[in-house]
Amino acid sequence: MSASGKNIREGDVVFLGWQHLVVVEKSGARWVACPLVAGHEARHRSDIDLSWIELSEAGLSVPDVRLRAVACCREGERGVRFVGTVGSSVVRRARDALFREYAQRDRNFSSVKMRVVSGSSVRQEKYGERAVL
Repeated sequence: MSASGKNIREGDVVFLGWQHLVVVEKSGARWVACPLVAGHEARHRSDIDLSWIELSEAGLSVPDVRLRAVACCREGERGVRFVGTVGSSVVRRARDALFREYAQRDRNFSSVKMRVVSGSSVRQEKYGERAVL
């Protein structure tokens, strides 16, 4: 359970270690999140701009932050601190960007394969390992 006593769910903004993350997929104890990066960092092709309204609803007071659609897979909630929640439209945009990003990587690197499994779930196979959420 997280420090606030709240179970993680899709759309939650959490702080873990040194970074804010947005949870985009949850299955049992496993969850997938995308990091929030500072606006001064180099722009990545998978970055999603967030409006100041979306940032304030998420509990973030920093106006220059982007969501980077790169999957960070985690299990359990140890050390996780709840910050806020984003709307379902942000989660949907993040998932769409994740699919586009991994499809692009699949074209560039044959070692990573991704396909849609039962709706919005993602299966990623890399070097023989599988993470299914």
